[in-house]
Amino acid sequence: CAEDEQTRDLVRQSGGLDPLVKLAKDPTVQLDKPLLAAVTGAIWKCAISPANVRRFDDLNIMPILVGLLKDENEEVLTNVVGGLAECCKHPENRTVLRLNDGIPPLVMLLNGTNAPLLQNVALVLGECAHEMESMEIIDQLDGVRLIWSLLKNPDTLVQANAAWALCPCIQNAK
Repeated sequence: CAEDEQTRDLVRQSGGLDPLVKLAKDPTVQLDKPLLAAVTGAIWKCAISPANVRRFDDLNIMPILVGLLKDENEEVLTNVVGGLAECCKHPENRTVLRLNDGIPPLVMLLNGTNAPLLQNVALVLGECAHEMESMEIIDQLDGVRLIWSLLKNPDTLVQANAAWALCPCIQNAK
């Protein structure tokens, strides 16, 4: 439902973002992968709206999402990274991601093969590459080469997102 702008606004206006964050950080929910995938998917889609990202920021969502990068479930990871990509469109969240050591696990995810996950990883790293300190970390971890290698991926969205992500990487490379 959160694909629709009006629905995303209704979720926020009715106080629905708060329980999503509470569920995402609940250790019991984190053990239930289908439920965690649903919660993180809702967070991702709700984060498409800037007003929702502001509320998520108030609820300190970024460290929670970075913590979930340790999860091994690809559906959960795809949703978490999608949420991070939306949140990192706001420059202050790029800093929060970097300060919470979120860039190294994101770069490691570039070694995977799950196309939806790779699409989202390219997006979030592309956002982070706009910040010089984050770009330095991406570069030190060989992230630019790994993003470049996504251009050979058979999935056209992975290719497109990788190309998009390379632009700020090239602009801010030393």
